[in-house]
Amino acid sequence: MEIKQKHTLLVLAFALTLFSACDKEDKNRRKTAGLYDLEKYEVKYYTSGNLDSTYNSENLGTIGLYDNDSRIYNNTTDNWPGYPKGWIDNGLGGAIGWYPDEGKNKTLTFFSEDANGFIAYAIYNVEKTGRNKFTWTYVATDVNGAFLYVEKLFMKKQ
Repeated sequence: MEIKQKHTLLVLAFALTLFSACDKEDKNRRKTAGLYDLEKYEVKYYTSGNLDSTYNSENLGTIGLYDNDSRIYNNTTDNWPGYPKGWIDNGLGGAIGWYPDEGKNKTLTFFSEDANGFIAYAIYNVEKTGRNKFTWTYVATDVNGAFLYVEKLFMKKQ
């Protein structure tokens, strides 16, 4: 009898852990979803680990992160020319989805699937910089870990 009780308690504890993880992800998704103004876009390029050049642009448009509730794909939309460099270099295109991390809401993962079922990902670090203001940062490195470029999107949530 005692073994059944321990087993039941373990199963219950596991179920509660899963539920709380899903709840945290749902909360992060709802908190992150919305329309963002892309106030500034910056890419710093590196050669041999040294800063080589910087590209800047301002007021490019918006990126919308839509919450599709319980569906796996949360859609994105944008109204600015092109895509972020991190999306392009990782092969994202067409219908692009997103999800936040399950922890402290410090990363955003963008992804898309091609016709052959290959899923491409680009993971951006998220830093809150003020009221409704965030910096999304993507870092590209070579095979040795040296910086190729650092892309920053300075976002303001509407």
